[in-house]
This record gives sequence, structure tokens and C-alpha cells, in this order.
Amino acid sequence: MVNSFRQVEDSVLSDTISAPIEGLDSVRPFGVETTTISGHAVRLERVLNSIILRHNYPNVVNFTLAKLITLSVVLYGTFKYKGVLTLQIKGAGAIQTMVCDVDHNGYVRAYARFDEAMLPKWESGKEYSSSELFGEGYLLMVVDPADLNQQRYQGVVELSGETLESSFMHYFTQSVQCQTMIQLQVMPPEEAKHEILWRDSQHLERFGWRSGCIMIQQLQDARLSIVDDWETAVTMVLSVVQAELIGENLPLDDLLYRLFHEYGVRVHSPLPLEARCRCSQEKVDKVLSELTDQFDEPNVAVTCEFCGQEYVVDLN
Repeated sequence: MVNSFRQVEDSVLSDTISAPIEGLDSVRPFGVETTTISGHAVRLERVLNSIILRHNYPNVVNFTLAKLITLSVVLYGTFKYKGVLTLQIKGAGAIQTMVCDVDHNGYVRAYARFDEAMLPKWESGKEYSSSELFGEGYLLMVVDPADLNQQRYQGVVELSGETLESSFMHYFTQSVQCQTMIQLQVMPPEEAKHEILWRDSQHLERFGWRSGCIMIQQLQDARLSIVDDWETAVTMVLSVVQAELIGENLPLDDLLYRLFHEYGVRVHSPLPLEARCRCSQEKVDKVLSELTDQFDEPNVAVTCEFCGQEYVVDLN
């Protein structure tokens, strides 16, 4: 899996921190100069709200789905090949299934299955543990390259940490030998009303959910200087507060410069993201044409769990 990560090298760096952009709904790859540390940063707004408002789940589910979506798009930033990256959580608790996938175009979609009666009471600002929401469960990561000659990758990690991001960090550090630190924040609409994060109330009413994430990575290396660089970078990332990571008042590029300017930091061009489903009548027809013996009725209605679109297939 290490080889599938985008390596940040001077020869391919195309943008510098001197040209800040607003940076919403795009992944911002960056490299910390004079070190072997690379990273990805993201702020989500339209993507989150398009998906969350479409499903209208309870807020406990929305909050967790926002986390999974944010983690998925950050990992998408490391994706080198054309294809689809899928993160799926399976659990035995209140939330049984949660899925998000991102393709090489930056198209994002997600859904969840849950037992509403088992969900914990929503408390804004509370950090719900993985065990509270999923019970015993695991996270499956799948990379499906568009090129059939390339190998499909699949990795599984137990939901052993308190949060989804801690499970990710454990997986990369232990299984991929890639040290990883993730700082992730999600802000629901009711919290945003009490924070000076948006420029006007109209903007707040239009876009409620917001998330931000910084992920840094480094291949494990025992050299003392490398270890010192990593520990310093981790401390810097952990120092970021919610208003800095999510708010509009500090552009994302400025935040990266503030964190790593002593080393120097360079960034790639942003990778744009869009909430868009990839389902179609043609795809549904193709799948069901291979399962005609399993249906008694001549017409079958199928609903896409990602977007809610209903398709009717004539099996005659």
C-alpha cells in the first residue's frame, strides 16, 4: 500500500504557499521541505451538506458520516491511479454499515444503515466513541483501479480506537509501516451558530455542516533527525484548534504556512471534490441481467442507497 501513496517531490510540486486560495471542497496535498514528511489538508462544506441533507439521517449518524467522508477524501488525496477508493465500516451496534467512496474524478458519495432506536442521544459537541456507535466492528479499505491490469488492494482494521481517525492512524502505523497523524474536526450547524466562522448569516443558513482535516505521513525511519522532525510536526498538527481548521477567517494555505514555515512548505494544486453519485440505469440493467433467475416479477424496482434514485428494470 505504501507504493500507492503520492510522494511529494520537488520535481512535481506545482504551487507555493505564497498564493493562498480559499480551499473549500478540495484536497490540498503538501510537503514539508527539508524533511521526509508529506501531508494532505481538506475543508469540506458543499460536499458534506449535499450528502447529509439528501439522506436526512439523525445527527448522531450525520456527525459520524461527516467524519468518514472527510477521512475518505483525505485518503483520496494519496491516490495515484484512476479508480475508486472505498471505505466501509461494519458494526454490530446502533450503526451497522457506513460506506463512502471517492473516484479519481473527485466524485464523493456515502450512505449509512442503522437502528435508530439504538442510537445514543445526540449531544452537540460530544465526541462519540466507535464502540458507542458501532459496537464491535471493523473498517474495510478497498482500492479498485480502473486499469484491470493493476492489482486490487484491500485492507481491514479493527475499530480498536476511541475514534475513527485513531483506528486509521493505528492501521497505517502498524500495517503499512507509515507513521500517520490525523487532526480531524466536524462542526454541526448548531455549533456554528456560536462560532465566528462564517462571514454572514446567509452563508450559515445555506451551508450548515463543516469539516476540516490535516493528515501528515512519513515512512518509518530510525534516524534521530527524522524522528525529531516527525515529533515536531505531530506537535504542530495537534496544536491546531477547531476554529483554525474549519473557519474561513484563516485560509488553508495560511494555516499550513503557520504550522510549517520554519521548515518551509510547498503545496500541490488542489484536487477538487464534488458530491455526485455514479449510479445509472445502464449499470443497474447490467447487474440485474445476470440475476434474472432470482426474480419472479417481470419488473424490478431498485433504489440506489447512495443517492436515493429509483430504477425500474424490465427483466423480460
